[in-house]
Formats: sequence, structure tokens, C-alpha cells
Amino acid sequence: MTDNTFNSIVITEMEDNNMSKTTVKVDGMMCGMCESHVNDAVRRAFQVDKVTSSHSKGETVIISDGPVDEAKLKTAISATGYEVKGITSEPYEKKKGLFSFLHKISLHLLYQVKFCYKD
Repeated sequence: MTDNTFNSIVITEMEDNNMSKTTVKVDGMMCGMCESHVNDAVRRAFQVDKVTSSHSKGETVIISDGPVDEAKLKTAISATGYEVKGITSEPYEKKKGLFSFLHKISLHLLYQVKFCYKD
């Protein structure tokens, strides 16, 4: 692995984080089944990494690879009989757990081994 290859891997990992968190205020959800209806409507309309709804909070949170089309989102949820009261979006960063840490350490060690033991 060359110096440029290693740098490319690290830069790519840093640039891959264009994820978005969209929070939708939804009126009319009364139970877990209502949450399921809204979640299913979102999944049918968009390719999302995660969608969760809470009838007690009156909101749906969507994690996706990029921003979602707000007009299309409002249409999809409204079609299920619930009213969209507001939509906010913000950048989302995946939680860094133990496996993410181990992956970075292994890349670093691979880089060190490659250059310490050249032929």
C-alpha cells in the first residue's frame, strides 16, 4: 500500500459522512400502529438508513445518506392521514463505536507494517 493509497482511504472515510437527520413534527399519531404507518410511508417514498416515529413526542426522525425532498416527504406522510406540522434537517454523524475505532487502528497498523518491512 502506498502513502497515497493510505491517505486516500482515510480521506474517503472522512468524506463519506454526508448523512442527514430529518425530524418531522407529525400530528395525529395515537399509538404504535400509527407510528408503523408513518414509518412504512417514509420507507416506500425514500431510501433511508433508519426511520423511527414516536406518537408520544409527535415526531418522526429519518436518517438518510443525504437530505430528503421535504415536499415529497410531506406528501408521503399526509397520504397516510397524518398532518405534517414542521420539518427540520441537520447533518448527522454516525456514532463512533468500538468497531470504528478498531477499523482505524487496523488501517494504521497495516500502513506501518507495509512501510516498516519493505523488500
